[in-house]
Amino acid sequence: MGFFQKIFAKKGTKEALIDARKIFFDSLNINEPTKAQELRATVYLCICGIAFLNHTDPRLSSFMDRLLEEAKDLSKDIFPIKIGELEDEPEKLEKIMSEFSSSFPETSKPTLTSITNGLAAFTVIYSTLGQETMREIISNDKGPFGIHGYATTVLVSRVFGKNSDLCGNSEITFALLDFHKKIVIN
Repeated sequence: MGFFQKIFAKKGTKEALIDARKIFFDSLNINEPTKAQELRATVYLCICGIAFLNHTDPRLSSFMDRLLEEAKDLSKDIFPIKIGELEDEPEKLEKIMSEFSSSFPETSKPTLTSITNGLAAFTVIYSTLGQETMREIISNDKGPFGIHGYATTVLVSRVFGKNSDLCGNSEITFALLDFHKKIVIN
């Protein structure tokens, strides 16, 4: 077992995700997030974490894989969610709907009001928007908090909508810095 694997085993990735998600909602005074907000936070924390790891060193792929698996596992218990609640931006929601629809026969296509489970929703959001979002985060590393600062804006806007007045929260940025440390070191 390598150095990072020994250190990483001290505290699980799942706990780091749960802690980051709790701090995220607490810092925004959101006591009872909706199922869709909880799922979106899980997906985008995973995407942010993978972007952080990739930016740190692309050779940390085993950590990226573990983070993805733990986030998927966390999403299994998030149910029920309407497909229409998975994204606020129409063009992104259209991509999500297209991906969901591709799994169904023409006669029974899902609608925006169709109910899905967390794992299916996680998989669809991650596969349709994950790479694009990671590239966006990694390419915006020039601000005062680097990719962590930009990831704060991405996380808040993807969970609460692009026009949310909740963006720019430094407490979330510090939580993301801590999350990055935990998924690599703890």
